[in-house]
Amino acid sequence: MDLKREECSQLFPSEQICSHPFYVAGQGFILFVRCNMVEQSGSCRFGIFLCTNLKLKDSTGVSVNYEFAARTRPSGHFVSKYNASHTFTDRSSSGSRDFFSVPWVTFLADDNPFFIDGVLHLRLDLKV
Repeated sequence: MDLKREECSQLFPSEQICSHPFYVAGQGFILFVRCNMVEQSGSCRFGIFLCTNLKLKDSTGVSVNYEFAARTRPSGHFVSKYNASHTFTDRSSSGSRDFFSVPWVTFLADDNPFFIDGVLHLRLDLKV
């Protein structure tokens, strides 16, 4: 998922951007990002989530291992920022409420190494 800095700035204070639905092992998923208020710090943070709002084929749910990564400069390589295991049931989600571990203003700053030419490049690796 690639997001322009302008798209990210429009997430504040409570918007979200969703990917197109995609399917892994016959199960439908959506990736979405949003601005989150993190109560411990009292500040807004960048959040990224994997969810399903589609009827799962297996009524007991589907278990996945997943990893979110972001491309960084100057190397241009993806850096793993969050990984987890989760069993999805109907309309459930899992992810990180504070993906970059920095306040919103710092996330959007020009010197943020995760924006390359004004674009944030995010990657999801998903194993069922």
